Amino acid sequence: MTKPKLLFISPNYYGFNEVVLEGFINYSGCEVQHIVSNEKYIYENFGEKAGNFFAKIFLGKNLKSEKAVKKLTSTINALEQFDYIVINRHDLLTKDQMLILKSKTKNLLSLLWDSLEKIPQLENNIDLFNKVYSFDGVDAEQHGFVKINNFYFIKKAVNNLNTFKVSYLGTYDKRIKQVIKFFTFFKEQEISSKAKIYIYHSELYKVKEVLPATVQFIHDIIPFSEAYKFYEDSKIILDLAHENQRGLSFRPYEAIGLKKKLITNNSEIMKYDFYDPQNIFVVDTGKEINIPVEFFESDYKEVEQSIADKYYIKNWVAKIIQDNE
Repeated sequence: MTKPKLLFISPNYYGFNEVVLEGFINYSGCEVQHIVSNEKYIYENFGEKAGNFFAKIFLGKNLKSEKAVKKLTSTINALEQFDYIVINRHDLLTKDQMLILKSKTKNLLSLLWDSLEKIPQLENNIDLFNKVYSFDGVDAEQHGFVKINNFYFIKKAVNNLNTFKVSYLGTYDKRIKQVIKFFTFFKEQEISSKAKIYIYHSELYKVKEVLPATVQFIHDIIPFSEAYKFYEDSKIILDLAHENQRGLSFRPYEAIGLKKKLITNNSEIMKYDFYDPQNIFVVDTGKEINIPVEFFESDYKEVEQSIADKYYIKNWVAKIIQDNE
């Protein structure tokens, strides 16, 4: 029996695409093909590189970007028909590219891992899709998207040999004030903790804050497929939602898979079936942080298996396929 065909198009962004691609390969039952939508164009020779340099200076054109678009369009044009085409960050594609893709499938699907408020350009060409999947419940309700939760992809046994009580992994943005607030609290309460914040070398000049000693800047991205390892020696994961974020990020689901407790400022989590105050402490960051010592000392409480399984990547993939069979 011939397998159905699935095409997954996404940017290479923190390695998210690699994890999702592996999920489609392992659990979709499809023959899977992948296209990286933000692949950089490589100059064929020095003359081409020099030509682009002068075009940017004298014509205001980036020939390298234009060639990258042409190359991707050529790749899309050469594709055969697919049963499913799934696109993450469709705003990185041109309308012409989107129309070609629509002609090659009966199921053109979009995955949104950001809200429309955060990336407004995601509204571009949204009407071309048969279905749009979003982790943001408000966007789903207002725009008729299909609500889909994020997932975990690593399963681990409870680790009782925890070196740290709390760990946090993030990027340098407006949340840095909350990071400082939390890690100052941890220091004052003598709670062992660690944090790594990713920032470009070139953006260090923007840093005006004095960081606690337990918070470290890093300049190399830790891929999503490897990030879970940072939490393995900690009892609790700290999750700080972006401003105006409504859905849950990947951190709460990673906590389920790794069997870790969670501290979060996203009160939305209290609506979910895996919420348990023994495992999850919700902080109102508009107030002083006051987390009782009992939360740090009490054991992790196993999530009911049937509930935990719902959020595993296998079932995330199954939902997308079954919705469109």
